[in-house]
Amino acid sequence: MTRERLYNLLPVLLIAVTLLGIILHSSGLLQPIEGFVVSITTPIQQAASGVAEQFGEVAQTARDLRDLRRRNEELAKENARLVLENVRLREIMVEAGMLRDLLNFAQDNPAFSYQGAHVLGRVISREPTNVQRYITLDVGRESGIERNMPVTTDRGLVGRI
Repeated sequence: MTRERLYNLLPVLLIAVTLLGIILHSSGLLQPIEGFVVSITTPIQQAASGVAEQFGEVAQTARDLRDLRRRNEELAKENARLVLENVRLREIMVEAGMLRDLLNFAQDNPAFSYQGAHVLGRVISREPTNVQRYITLDVGRESGIERNMPVTTDRGLVGRI
C-alpha cells in the first residue's frame, strides 16, 4: 500500500473505529476496559486539576493585587483631596471665629458709633512691657477719637482707645 492510499483510508478507518466504540459502549461490553482506564487516569486527572487550580489561584491573586493597587491609588487621591478640604475648612472656621468676635464686640458695646473712618497718626511712645502693649499716638479728641473706642485693622479688632 502506498502512503497516499493510507491517507485516503484514514478517515474511513477513524469513522469505523468510532462507530464500533459507540456500539460496544452502548452494549456494555467496554465497561471493564473503561473502569480500568478510569482507575489509571484518575490520579493524573486529579494532579492536573490541582495544578490548574493553583494556576487559577495565582491568576486571581494577580487580578486582586492589580485591583488593590488601583483602589489604593484612588484612596490616596481621595485622601489628598480631603486633607486639602480639611485645611480650607479650618481656615474658614478661624475666619468665622474672628468675625464672631468682631460681631460680639459690636453687640457688647452698642454705645459706639461704628463708622469706617481712617485716622492717621504717628506713634510717639511705646510701653515696654510684654504683658499688654500700649502705644501713644499724636491724635486725640480733635480728630474725633474718644476713650474706649475700638481699634480695628483689616485683620480685625486689635485694641481700644
